[in-house]
Amino acid sequence: MSQFVPISPEVSPARLKTTDKRIRRCLELEKGTPMEVWPIDERKKIAEKIRYLSDSYYNHSTDIDYSSKHTQIAYAIAYYPNYVEGLTQILELINLQETGLQNVTDLSDSLYKAWASYFHQQKRQRLNVVFFGSGPAPELYSFKRFLDFLYRQAKLPDEEYIPQVSVDLFEMEQAWEWSLENVTKSLMNHERLPSYRKMNINFQQDDLTKPFSSIAKQLKQEYHLIFLQNLANEIPRSDQETHSFINNLKLFIGRLKPGVGYCVVASRGYQHLGVNDLIRDYVEQEESLEFVIEGLRIDLNADHQEGEDPKLKNYIYSEVPWNYRRFDYRRFDNNSVVFAIKSVVK
Repeated sequence: MSQFVPISPEVSPARLKTTDKRIRRCLELEKGTPMEVWPIDERKKIAEKIRYLSDSYYNHSTDIDYSSKHTQIAYAIAYYPNYVEGLTQILELINLQETGLQNVTDLSDSLYKAWASYFHQQKRQRLNVVFFGSGPAPELYSFKRFLDFLYRQAKLPDEEYIPQVSVDLFEMEQAWEWSLENVTKSLMNHERLPSYRKMNINFQQDDLTKPFSSIAKQLKQEYHLIFLQNLANEIPRSDQETHSFINNLKLFIGRLKPGVGYCVVASRGYQHLGVNDLIRDYVEQEESLEFVIEGLRIDLNADHQEGEDPKLKNYIYSEVPWNYRRFDYRRFDNNSVVFAIKSVVK
């Protein structure tokens, strides 16, 4: 079982390193051989794709080709761990912001207590979660880790009180299904979980900057968590597409379950401010919504010389065609601005 270890709002290099190792093992399992015996040409291709992604993100590109398997492996190695840490820290911060406590494991009035109480109400409660612009869904692994922690802390009477978790992943790039199956689900031990603990995961290919009229009828009656991390950098900077995206988001936020429903938006500093401003205006106009976190900046940086898995350093990064010690891909503009919105009972 994955262990959720509460931390302060500083990235733990040790925890990043643990995620690095698990990702490497997933990739080795999929390939059937240890990384050190992968052909040198293949390792060079992966290293080149790390450079390709780094350059694309540096140039704020919205036209990135994720279809190549080597690109997805490069993404898993270079960026996946920080995305896992992003949601992990935000869930911890929601608890701290709502309670003012120093101990994030304290089930006081917060998301933790709200969900724990909700699970206790009856057996097999529904828990509907949606990730916008999910990509390979690293946050899903983080979310699963959070639920494992919460089940233990909530002291549920028996396994029949574990909720029925349904996850919708909305993503424009169909090719990410490979990473979802071979990295995320592997990290989650998804196929080995007993049926009562296995999430129902639905991958849906949709462009969130286009009108969602065809999807509206498929929306669930209520949602308990909506999550968007660094999605705004994939939205072309046009008013029409930005407003379409916001209108789509409102469809989901309007279905947050009062008292236990949360929406989390995390975006990096360089992203255009229009999305954040429109979200802020919308929440301020809705009596049923309130901010738990509003515009809080968190630092997802870490010293990757400490946080790296040694085998990745020796067999992948050593092939990167630039001095990656000077050009730190993980540190580039990695300060996220976070909004956490709660649906309240009126």
